[in-house]
Amino acid sequence: MPRTITLGQHSITAPERVAAIFDAVVRAGACLPAFCTENEWTTHAIVEAVDEMATELGASVLPICVSATGHHSMRTQLLNYAPGVGRRARDAAIEGVDHMLFDLDRALEGTRNTVLAVPHLDHGDPTDDADLIEYVLEHRLMGTLMYDCSHHSDDENLRMTQAFVERTRGTVLVEGICEQILEPGQKRDAGTATDTEVVVRYVQEAQPFLVVANLGTEHRVTRDDYKPEYRGDVAQALTAALGRRMLCLHGTSSLTDQGLGRLPEDGVIKINIWTRVEREGARALAQYVKDHDTGYVTQQDLDVFPLCNVRRAWMARVKTVYREYMQQLNYANLRDVQGELRAVRD
Repeated sequence: MPRTITLGQHSITAPERVAAIFDAVVRAGACLPAFCTENEWTTHAIVEAVDEMATELGASVLPICVSATGHHSMRTQLLNYAPGVGRRARDAAIEGVDHMLFDLDRALEGTRNTVLAVPHLDHGDPTDDADLIEYVLEHRLMGTLMYDCSHHSDDENLRMTQAFVERTRGTVLVEGICEQILEPGQKRDAGTATDTEVVVRYVQEAQPFLVVANLGTEHRVTRDDYKPEYRGDVAQALTAALGRRMLCLHGTSSLTDQGLGRLPEDGVIKINIWTRVEREGARALAQYVKDHDTGYVTQQDLDVFPLCNVRRAWMARVKTVYREYMQQLNYANLRDVQGELRAVRD
């Protein structure tokens, strides 16, 4: 029998439903992780980890955010997702988002529990990602979208974000970014601090649903012996000034376990996670190959050789990382808001 496939049919993208998820997370005193993806393995691992966590907690419904960048110069996740990028006339990021959402649908169809997956376009640049942004808006494929004008002046960033929020109201919930987050190797002036008044003005006038501000973290921290200072005091001051929990943290790889546990009480409602997962997954792959190199190289052992075995080793490790994040971000508290989450599902 022919089967009609509607892309993103199992995702949560309607603004009112996405907002209801965040409301439930806030009431539970939890924090919503945005697990980034750039391939099929990662997308399926995210959904499987949340499904398994729901079973462990005795919760029939749990939310998650599944995130990817487009043409973001520091990491082009959707371009990496798209196979045969160089051979296609179509924008590779658009090709990538189709593949990502198709894989997300397939993963969500196989869960034991209900996983409320909110797709997120991260670091959407108004110029480089213009076609991608219009595509996901036209087809309502994203639940949240970061409109990244942080490389412009504060005033221009505010003006551009304000116009975008007004244009997309009722279509997608916008994540604004008020200040740039450092990239590896960049140095911030020691005298530079988050200007609470700038952030408050930005939120009040641009009216994003979420806001990213400088909380001392850095993107892509890959050294185990180096941790920038997360400024929980700044997060608390901003949350008090803004009047609600709406902070989104980037640079999560900067945080210690103790810092992660503080995020909900500091006012952070959503965090972006990528580097640690890739680092730990790569280590699992390297260890598997090291442990089985004889089977690969000398014996040509077909019980060892297939890629599916490497995939299992990788997925087992990254799901452990996802599980740790959910535990530290108070996912157990989501058992107290199951009625609200079921209402989103139904």
